[in-house]
Amino acid sequence: MTIALALALLGAISALLAAQGNRPSWTASRQVLVRTWNVDGLVLSGQPAQLTDEDRVSATKIATSYEVFERAARTARDLGSVKQLQDSVSAKLEAGSNLITITAEAPSAQLADRRAQGVAEAFSAATKERQFSLADDLISQRTSEEVKQRARAVREMDPVQIYRGSEPTNGRPSLIRSAASGAVLGLGVGALIVAAWTFLPRLRSRSQGTPAGRDR
Repeated sequence: MTIALALALLGAISALLAAQGNRPSWTASRQVLVRTWNVDGLVLSGQPAQLTDEDRVSATKIATSYEVFERAARTARDLGSVKQLQDSVSAKLEAGSNLITITAEAPSAQLADRRAQGVAEAFSAATKERQFSLADDLISQRTSEEVKQRARAVREMDPVQIYRGSEPTNGRPSLIRSAASGAVLGLGVGALIVAAWTFLPRLRSRSQGTPAGRDR
């Protein structure tokens, strides 16, 4: 029984050390509503065009592009390097909508929240630049003053809108739960060792039996 208890204690300590060795992983998110993407129809006809599936996929890819991460890292250096942002930030298109959820991970709640906000703002800025460029191209290519006025109006529009997502959450496993799991595992291994230690000699003795023809 002493062996089982010792292994249970060893298992609990090992689990605690492993849990403490893992840095806490906090996550935070922002939701970005893509309002406009291709502005040709809006400028030429005055009617906003619905985003296509291709537009939504393209916007989601740009949200986690090198350009956006580089802009975010340059704007707020405390967010980390481009590589760190690439490893810790993801974007997901919400089914049936124009919403993109940007999720960031970090060792602290504050950094996770800043990363999510920083990447969302960088995506917004990159999308605005893209829209401005498209509008300027249309202005230079068209002679109609009405079209030019629409293109100038498009330049003033915000193509995306940022909403606060979920509050930062901690994904680190509970230390108590980790210790309990380690203790149970250690206790189980110890019980098996004690059982083997107790019954194996008896089984060996029975299997040998009494030698045949032994003098009495």
